[in-house]
Amino acid sequence: MFGERGLDGLEDATDLYAEDVEFHEGVHLPEPGVYRGIRQIRDYFRGFVETFEDYSLQIEGIHASGSKVVVVIHHSGRVRGSSAEVEMRNAWVFKIAFGKISRIEAFGDPNDAFAAAGISA
Repeated sequence: MFGERGLDGLEDATDLYAEDVEFHEGVHLPEPGVYRGIRQIRDYFRGFVETFEDYSLQIEGIHASGSKVVVVIHHSGRVRGSSAEVEMRNAWVFKIAFGKISRIEAFGDPNDAFAAAGISA
């Protein structure tokens, strides 16, 4: 999602996203809400990542069926200004329409993402 240039890579990859792309952060995740368009999504992720001194995102798996793709993710990092280490495993459902990413929905539990996408885990 971010590419080699990190968060700025979102702007480089605008041809992958629908103009009206939305990112839905679930209520069980750190900053629930709906972010619309590449700039709002990038700003959301920039704010999230900047709360960490050391942040890592690793993709554990990619599962596709039809117009939906579930990406299981492991996040880890150290909260800025503290020694608190944070780890989280969640999943994002990408919806593809007309060859572009039109919606991304984040789920705190990967099983919920699989269920929402209609994909077997």
